[in-house]
Amino acid sequence: LPLAEGLFVSVKIKGKPLQKTVEIPRSALRDDPSVWIASNDDTLLIQQVTVSRKTRETVLIQTDLDDGERVITSGVDGAANGMKLRILSEEKSQ
Repeated sequence: LPLAEGLFVSVKIKGKPLQKTVEIPRSALRDDPSVWIASNDDTLLIQQVTVSRKTRETVLIQTDLDDGERVITSGVDGAANGMKLRILSEEKSQ
């Protein structure tokens, strides 16, 4: 039966909790699916991920990303694992 307007219902949804899940901008997800990470020494790390859910603007991925890791959202020409990156700081881009 449909719920009449103005009425509410409490529900419990069963499911497995997702482990090591991170929400990233959709622009950060690459085709295979992977993400590009700028390492501490400004080199490119390509990391495979498992996509759990996609929305219009974000993607929920299962990965071993750590807090503070820099996920690249822009394109990189000729991207290859280990290539040197030139990071534009926020101060320069404003």
